[in-house]
Amino acid sequence: MDLDTALGKRRPPPSGGPRPGTMTVGPRALACYLRGHHTLVAMKVAPGYRKPVGHRGRCEAVAPEPGHRRPPPVLIECLAEIETPPRVGGYGSIGVFSEGGDAVRADRYEALLDFLLDAISDEDTTPFPEHVLAGLRQVVRCETVSYFEWSPHELMELSLAADEPEAILGVWAAYRHVRHDDPLNGGAGDGGPLPDRERLGQALMISDFISDRQFRSGGLYAEICKPLGVRAVMKVFLPSGGATGASFVFDTTRSRFTDTDRLALQRLIPYLVQLRRNAHARKAYLTLLDSAAAARTRLQRLTPRERVVLARAAVGETNAMIAQALFISPGTVRKHLEHIFDKLEVRTRTEAATIYTQERGVGDGVAWPL
Repeated sequence: MDLDTALGKRRPPPSGGPRPGTMTVGPRALACYLRGHHTLVAMKVAPGYRKPVGHRGRCEAVAPEPGHRRPPPVLIECLAEIETPPRVGGYGSIGVFSEGGDAVRADRYEALLDFLLDAISDEDTTPFPEHVLAGLRQVVRCETVSYFEWSPHELMELSLAADEPEAILGVWAAYRHVRHDDPLNGGAGDGGPLPDRERLGQALMISDFISDRQFRSGGLYAEICKPLGVRAVMKVFLPSGGATGASFVFDTTRSRFTDTDRLALQRLIPYLVQLRRNAHARKAYLTLLDSAAAARTRLQRLTPRERVVLARAAVGETNAMIAQALFISPGTVRKHLEHIFDKLEVRTRTEAATIYTQERGVGDGVAWPL
């Protein structure tokens, strides 16, 4: 049974007419086709996208159908990159394999799409707020998913998606007393506060390191997991750069996470890293805007001539060079600088130049980070 037969009809062409040999696939028809066939022909065809019939490559974008969301180009590229090596019985993409296979199942596709759409469109400066984490609960089937960022001295970020977050946070307060029983406690093997580099960027489960009997006999299970009904834990430590750590923690009441759960998470890790970077870039940009606004307010205290002198001083010109360019004496330049320092409330040429640079560093041409 081919895709034409499964869909039953061709949809009307968009304005301008389709290219020869192309068709548009709706989500409902696609889902019916995939449920009956363990093969991936149209998995990458999101609502409102078309692809050549019989071709398993990229889609070509057209106007989306009414009521359908059109994923941004970055999402299509993201989905195109979520690949797995070809195996007998599959086609190496987001995959439609049995539960024990090595590809993400087709029933995770919508959850994966929803999560990425929400995460990409989020403009918060918090890397993964609760509503974004809620989408991860559908990609990796679990009852609780949390995100942490920390430094050696403090917890910097905490987001939690769960049915009863207050009750969970109350139980988690005891974690510091049983942290030594957790083989994935976020610290290095030498006792450092940050994870080992070898563990970064991997979907790891507690069962990878200790047996179920060891897990149930420890304080972590007795004080944290058992009161919450948690039977399996999976974590990902993100490559964060610098002296900070970042991790996701997934808890489930099932006996274990499936291979599909682990593979779905593993395929997402590069994009989780980038989403975190984007959030930090937005935060840094807002901080830069604030500092530029403050610098602009202080610079408004200067006269036009003082601003010209400061601008030349900021690029490294000496008093003599400024005097020659402005046809004034070096003594006059020195007096201008003294007035500039007083008005900007600084003591040195470098501090005054920094304020000038902050004001000039953010302009209308700076692009907002994704």
